[in-house]
Amino acid sequence: MERKYMAEAGLNVYTSHKTLIPVENLQELESIDKRKYHIYSILSYPQMYFSKEKTYTDNDGISICLFSTNNGVETEYVLQKMKIHDDLNHSNILFNTTYPYVSLEIEINDNAFMQLHPEFVVNPITIYAHDLFFSYSYQLVSKQEYEVLCIGQSYGKRGERTAITRLSSHPTLQTILTDCQSKYSDKHIYLLLLEVTPLLNMTFDGISKKYTKSIEESDKHLEDVLQNLPEEQQIVNISEAALINYFKPPYNKNFIENFPNKSHKGYKQYFDLDYNCFSFEMDLEFNYCAPVQLYSSSN
Repeated sequence: MERKYMAEAGLNVYTSHKTLIPVENLQELESIDKRKYHIYSILSYPQMYFSKEKTYTDNDGISICLFSTNNGVETEYVLQKMKIHDDLNHSNILFNTTYPYVSLEIEINDNAFMQLHPEFVVNPITIYAHDLFFSYSYQLVSKQEYEVLCIGQSYGKRGERTAITRLSSHPTLQTILTDCQSKYSDKHIYLLLLEVTPLLNMTFDGISKKYTKSIEESDKHLEDVLQNLPEEQQIVNISEAALINYFKPPYNKNFIENFPNKSHKGYKQYFDLDYNCFSFEMDLEFNYCAPVQLYSSSN
């Protein structure tokens, strides 16, 4: 097959940093994480619950069993027995959990231990089933499969807005949270925040001499590409559009069936410069949880 130019250009975008958090941790993240996240995805994962009958204490520690339901199928996850402190007789711990059993209140009912260990002054403490599952997911599952509900960007007009500030007042997120309460009560909402970095890829063929464009046109094309490097806003725009087109999330409307499209001004630069490919690489391995896999009804 003949090439168009001697030198062909393509844009590769990869995730240089990513964060996955439960939606309720968004405000806390805003105060400590100053990363410039460009793309966000609103995800759902089966809600975790404590098994009231299979969560108990004995002298040696705390035994916890979690479960989730997905399409009517219940799955149990038995955690490794936990210990708060070697000096504590764990049978002196009191549990309290109420329906729907998504949280567990733990109270150390041992005055002698508390006097010896004043660092446990915060008593009782509340732990959440989804936090426990997330923290121990490496031990419980080989991968975590999250459904993609919505994808968006947070660039703003001049790059002044981040994904965290965008999501803080996002109407679609509020709609999803409302629907989660009323329609999908067995789901928990998570946020995937992506910081992306571009790479300009070039391929050259100076051997075959078979091009549909002349050498002069090829030289002009190469000059145009190198003098007009990818612009940040256009990089974010095309990345968002490509991901939406790939997953076709239920809460997105634009870019579902019309990408790429020459009439879209948001990534017009790549049509103007006659790029011949675009790729997006998403790294979904984390050092604090099991590997993640994203899915939708389309992909």
